Formats: sequence, C-alpha cells, structure tokens
Amino acid sequence: MDAVGHSGPGQQQNASAFPLPPEHFAYFTSKNLERARSLSEEQAREDKELGYLFPPPVIKDNEFMLFGRVWLTRERFPSLEDQGIEQLYSNVEPGKYDRTSGEGCANKHD
Repeated sequence: MDAVGHSGPGQQQNASAFPLPPEHFAYFTSKNLERARSLSEEQAREDKELGYLFPPPVIKDNEFMLFGRVWLTRERFPSLEDQGIEQLYSNVEPGKYDRTSGEGCANKHD
C-alpha cells in the first residue's frame, strides 16, 4: 500500500465500511496552498497538483462535459429539425392554440 492507502495490483486491500478517499486528496497540503496563493489562478489551474484546489469553472453555456460526454444544464427535447425530420405543421407558441376555434393551428378543418 502506498502513503495514500491505495493498493497496487496484486496487493490485498483491507475491508472497510467506508471507501478510501480519492487520490487527489493528497494534493491538499499547506505547501500546495502556499504555492497556489503565490501564482495567478490561471497558472495554478494548469498545474496538476494545484488545479484541484480551485472549484471547477462556472458553466456559461447550456452544456458541460462530464465523463467524456456532453450534458445539458436544462433538459430540452430535440426538435424535428434537429433530428433531420421534415416538420409537416407550423410551430405554434405554447398557450397560443385555441382548441375550440382552431385558432393558431395551421391546418384548420372547416
């Protein structure tokens, strides 16, 4: 077992009710905190050890990358156009369609 408590291949791991802390917890030292304070945040983020000391950047767009996959911050159903399907009716704003008169509907039935 190494200094952090992680077992290597072929080494037996002790059973515990709690999992081991992530490997990057070892980067949270007084020495690294001092180094991070002496550098700009941009320089510190580029450093492998110091990058963990800062929270992740704020999501500015509607999407973010996690586990190698793009995720949306707001759930959105893809439109027919997004899926490459021809849309046979006109778009109507939500709440603008009147069921009784058919007003707002592109295909009125007489």
